[in-house]
Amino acid sequence: MEKAGRRTFSRKQVWIAWQRQGSVCALCSRAIPFDLMHGDHIVPWSLGGLTSLENLQALCGSCNARKGNKENPQYVVQPFEVARLRPGNARLRRWQAEAVALVLDTILQEPVLVEACPGAGKTKFGLEVAYRLVEQNLISRVLVVVPTLAIADEWRHSSSPETIESPTLPLHSQREWRAVDPIGNEWLGAIITYQSLLASTEMYLAHATDPGHSTLVIFDEVHHAGVGAAWGVSAQEAFANGATAILSLSGTPFRTKRDQIAFVRSRNGNAFPHYRALLTLMWIPRAT
Repeated sequence: MEKAGRRTFSRKQVWIAWQRQGSVCALCSRAIPFDLMHGDHIVPWSLGGLTSLENLQALCGSCNARKGNKENPQYVVQPFEVARLRPGNARLRRWQAEAVALVLDTILQEPVLVEACPGAGKTKFGLEVAYRLVEQNLISRVLVVVPTLAIADEWRHSSSPETIESPTLPLHSQREWRAVDPIGNEWLGAIITYQSLLASTEMYLAHATDPGHSTLVIFDEVHHAGVGAAWGVSAQEAFANGATAILSLSGTPFRTKRDQIAFVRSRNGNAFPHYRALLTLMWIPRAT
């Protein structure tokens, strides 16, 4: 037995408890990767509990934070504080307004695909959907999945206070946040790449299923996520049963070999968007 004077469990002890529990969190029973596990006193330290293997349970970060000194924690809905958000001050384009209404009516029943060409305003549209869902207390966490870090930077900039045209949402960036880190109550979620999702699938599953939270996942350029390709497989493993709502965006909702895209309705290689933005370009005759 460990000395009563030591309060913190070693990582070796936490590993033993995690293995003893079947690699799941002792409270929420989710299969959580070891890097996200914490050592917890079954009888709290403040109430005389010893730092011993007999008094150790391995908890995921979210369960450990909610447990505190309570022996019987209750998992309650964790709404995000809307006051931390700010709506955009620019009027939505016609297609954005139409698509927002359709998405809000549908997205809690099934994954939704919206098709719009490059430059149409898909990023602002995605942030608007996220803002509306959080405002209605339907969502309390947002994960945005994008193809590259450069595109992640664009989402981060658009969601920051610097861009007043689109809603301000506090989203982590992979440049200063890792998948093994907790998201934290002051942050709504994170912007990640498909490659990061592939490398840390179980960790993003843990973030999406954080007890008390409802998660919206936005896939930007979802055509990169073929159902049989590595990025598509990891997306399905992380979010098929973990996400409350899934919004997919693409300007080209098909793959070269016409194979199916994750979370997208299709037939014979043709995707069926829930909404397709038809943008009319002004034709200017050539000078003669």
